[in-house]
Amino acid sequence: MVALSEILHYRKCALFRDKGQLLDVRLKVDEDFFSVHRIVVAACNDYFYAMFTNGMECNQEIIKLKDESITSNALKIILEFVLEINE
Repeated sequence: MVALSEILHYRKCALFRDKGQLLDVRLKVDEDFFSVHRIVVAACNDYFYAMFTNGMECNQEIIKLKDESITSNALKIILEFVLEINE
């Protein structure tokens, strides 16, 4: 069971994202940018965790995803899924 404090925490993260507040990294695919909370996506996804803790991307403000199999639409779907499970 999820604690009330945890639910409130996730809703705050969603509120910050919706208001464009405290977003600390922008992911770039093709010509599209996706602003996210680094800690939120890293906590929900091993790929982002590795990117933000082990790679050269650790301190970058804009990260261009170079994998050609990741399209802008695919990243949007992934981020919606990752962020929805936290709301």
